Amino acid sequence: FLREPAHINALRQVILPDIIERPRHERRLRIWSAGCSTGEEPDTLAILLAEQAALDNWGVLLFGTDVNRDSLRTAREGYYPPWSFRAASETATAVTAAIRAGIVAKRSTLAIVAK
Repeated sequence: FLREPAHINALRQVILPDIIERPRHERRLRIWSAGCSTGEEPDTLAILLAEQAALDNWGVLLFGTDVNRDSLRTAREGYYPPWSFRAASETATAVTAAIRAGIVAKRSTLAIVAK
């Protein structure tokens, strides 16, 4: 979680604020994490999105795909070893249900989803 500080800062300070500020008639955000493995990346995105109070009234969906069923099982459960949180400021082993509410984890290959 939160492993790449430059990427996290870009998401927090530039990308998400830019998306929120763009004029839209529909407040909806869809993010696809291809090759999501055990789910740390989509869960990190969920944490970052939860920090953005301006997204509270948006329809947000995080879609994670992977080909490995065991990895997806871990992603769906949302329980991680302390090693997964090595770059986070707080140590935890589970991502809360509220943060994970908008995440969908499915088995798929890029070729199938891209059709």
